[in-house]
Amino acid sequence: MFVKSPGLWIVHISTIEMIIVKYRDITTLSSEDALKSAALSVKSVAAVLLSLKNFNKEKNASAMNINSQQASAAIGLARSKANEIKVPVNIAILDTGGHLKALERMDGAPIGSLDIAIGKAKTSMLFGINSEQVGEYLKPEAGAYGITNTNGGLVGFAGGLPIRSAGEIIGFIGVSGGAVPQDFLIASQAAAL
Repeated sequence: MFVKSPGLWIVHISTIEMIIVKYRDITTLSSEDALKSAALSVKSVAAVLLSLKNFNKEKNASAMNINSQQASAAIGLARSKANEIKVPVNIAILDTGGHLKALERMDGAPIGSLDIAIGKAKTSMLFGINSEQVGEYLKPEAGAYGITNTNGGLVGFAGGLPIRSAGEIIGFIGVSGGAVPQDFLIASQAAAL
């Protein structure tokens, strides 16, 4: 089963890796221990698949998409904060399906940051959390190192956030062009409509 939520996919991959390790270890266990280990593995896979199924139901039941007016408002809020702190940035807005809804490159914003802004918003969309939270899974010690290269590339530092309206995620914003804390500050300004 494939889902557009790598956050859950990481759990799924980790569970499968755990099962593979347990399978390799079964040959060194007694019959009773091997059966217990296999039963735990099956329960783990069932729990992951159930959570994926429930996640999709919840996501589809509450799917809302950012409209053009809301996307413009989010860009305006982010631009206002960027002007206030005198940092020209690129601002990308994605809908809940990950499609580009709006994009602004402020005068003086680095051209190379356009792709980074879109990548931050996409990373946030794929996991449903802030891009820097995804970054925690990308560290070598997190056990999912290398996942950065999945989904066309992930950007695991601050500046990508879900946009919420009435408590529901309606889209995602990605900001790049300043220092990472500045990008986060600017994106945060537009994360609630």
